[in-house]
Order: sequence, then structure tokens, then C-alpha cells
Amino acid sequence: MSKENTKEINERLEYLRGEIEAERISVGEIAELESLAEYIEPGDVLLLEWAGVPEDKPVDDIEKLLEKKLKNINRVEVVDHTLEYEEGGGRAYSKWRGEGTLDVKLFFQDKDRTLKVWITPKEVDSEK
Repeated sequence: MSKENTKEINERLEYLRGEIEAERISVGEIAELESLAEYIEPGDVLLLEWAGVPEDKPVDDIEKLLEKKLKNINRVEVVDHTLEYEEGGGRAYSKWRGEGTLDVKLFFQDKDRTLKVWITPKEVDSEK
């Protein structure tokens, strides 16, 4: 999606937010909001609720929502403030070069108690 399309979608989402807050959103605008649900920020409770997105979304839906954001990151940082530095707390970084050449995927394991972040080279279609 181009930056112009993203800007237009974000502007439209903000317009719809205003209609919700002014208590004058139409049925057609609610349908439009539902069609734009994948572009709503994961923490935007108001728009997600009005778009009909359930709070307990399956992991696959969350990954779909984050997919566009994951394409742009160039660093992963894990901050652990539960332990003192000497006990294993602190920060861990992974930084890479080559924007657009890597895939970032999230995986849950151990009954959803472990989140793994996989950073892999993007597969290149050799037939193009």
C-alpha cells in the first residue's frame, strides 16, 4: 500500500472516529469501518469495537493486523525489568541492515507462554 493510500485510510478512520464521538455515525459508515478493520491500530479500542472486532482475537488475526508494521522494523528490543541486571534482567537487541529483505514473523509456543520472533531472509521469486 502506498503512503498516499495509508494517509487516506488514516484520515478516513479519524473522520469515522469523529462521527462515533459525535454520536451520528450512520449504518453505511459502520459498514465502511468494518471493511477498514485491518488498518485500525491494535490498541485503538474505540474503532475496533465499532468495527465489530472481538477483543479476544485469534493470534492469526493479530498477526494479520501487525503484518504491515512488521515489514518496516529494523530492530527488535526486549526489555526485562522484572530482574536486576546482575540476575539476568536488562535489554537484548537484534539489529539488521537491508530494509525490505527480511521477513519478521511471530510464533507462540508452550501454550502461548512463549513468544518467538523469527527474522529470516525474504524468499525471492526467481521466476520474476
